[in-house]
Amino acid sequence: MQNSTSRLANFVLPREEMVTALLRRAQDRGELSPGRNVETLLALIHGAFWYRLLNRWVLDAGFAREIVAETFA
Repeated sequence: MQNSTSRLANFVLPREEMVTALLRRAQDRGELSPGRNVETLLALIHGAFWYRLLNRWVLDAGFAREIVAETFA
């Protein structure tokens, strides 16, 4: 059984790195305002998903689209 440090390294961290890279690329391309704080957006995005997951709420493509729309608004 994996310990919590291993789960963090194998599951959470790669996803955080992926979303951070996506947000930074969006800033570089002018799709996301340079004034937006990528680390804060990352925390908001992951927080929303984990909150829904932990409360057994729906995690679907529609919710993902809402997150994207709010992030890039």
